[in-house]
Amino acid sequence: KLILLDSLLQEKKITTTSMVCCAVCLCCTSLVTVALKGVGLLGAVISIVLGNGFESFIYWSTFFISGFFLFTHVTNLTQVLESKVPAIAKIHLGYLAIWTVMLAIACIYRFIA
Repeated sequence: KLILLDSLLQEKKITTTSMVCCAVCLCCTSLVTVALKGVGLLGAVISIVLGNGFESFIYWSTFFISGFFLFTHVTNLTQVLESKVPAIAKIHLGYLAIWTVMLAIACIYRFIA
């Protein structure tokens, strides 16, 4: 009986831990989105002084596009937007992929030049 009770308690701990982890992950996702917007703004301001047109474009567009997605996420408009434009998830993924490649190009250019 003691072993059975111990195993039930362990299962309960795992369930509680996984629920806390999911809440933390949701919080982390929001924090990452806010951090992305902040880094985009910081890079945009710095690129005015030190950057070229390509870097300025990348950072300013990251600031505004990520701001749009953050705004829709915070105001719970994401579901409404997805119902109006079903391909919004693919558009967001495409945006992330293209801007990642452009940021990689900018980093390589910055280290070479």
